[in-house]
Amino acid sequence: MSEPNKKAPILKLANGREAKTELVEIAPGQWAVGNIHPDDVPRVGLVRLMRQVDGTYLPVLKLHSQYVRMTRDLGENVGLHGLSWKSLYRLIGAGFVESSRPTPNVILVDLVSLAAHVEAARDPEFWTPQRRAIWSQACAEFQ
Repeated sequence: MSEPNKKAPILKLANGREAKTELVEIAPGQWAVGNIHPDDVPRVGLVRLMRQVDGTYLPVLKLHSQYVRMTRDLGENVGLHGLSWKSLYRLIGAGFVESSRPTPNVILVDLVSLAAHVEAARDPEFWTPQRRAIWSQACAEFQ
């Protein structure tokens, strides 16, 4: 396993506090911020209010779709700071992350699959020689 060339970054939260992070080797030799430390997860989230039969309202967590359009800043938008669109495209091409292509110019990334890959890549033994070979082939094909 290769080592990251720097310490995990400290993120500035909206409330001015700093958040500890951890790095994940998302692809061989490429490190991304995997998540915010649980102690630094904001205590406030976005919800929508669902009106109940009795006239009261129930807060319901606002979720994103499982499939999102691939953009150049998707990694940043889903909290994987350091994951470039090119690396994500290669992860898809190598079969590590699932996607669909409803039209020639649109790639929809499966966020559940991406999250599963990040979780699997936390294991220091994840990038076996076989997986590294698959990654290298994807890098050659998807430049």
